[in-house]
Amino acid sequence: MPEKPVHDELSQLAQHGQTLPAQPDELASAKAAVDRELQAEKESRKEERFMFVAIIVTMFDALVFPSMSTLSAPIVIGFIQLIFLMVYARRCGIEEIRQIMDRIVAAIKKTSD
Repeated sequence: MPEKPVHDELSQLAQHGQTLPAQPDELASAKAAVDRELQAEKESRKEERFMFVAIIVTMFDALVFPSMSTLSAPIVIGFIQLIFLMVYARRCGIEEIRQIMDRIVAAIKKTSD
């Protein structure tokens, strides 16, 4: 969908009695508010994307694992998927996974010392 020209948006604002901020401080605070809102939307979409991938992986596992003849293959595949999902969650910025990974890494370092 093509974007409206700026002058159309400004005329719509004027029709509804809204005005643009006149002071530079007001404009800066409005820009900061929009930036915060955009950042929150980006984070929300990353979390939704992660949940989608996690659900697809779980559905795949539920369909494929019962047909495997050995128990070791699902365990190994599940472990690899778990590592993949944890790394992907960290890339998506999900804080809970980051905390869990930090604890796991700390426990591994503690046992190796």
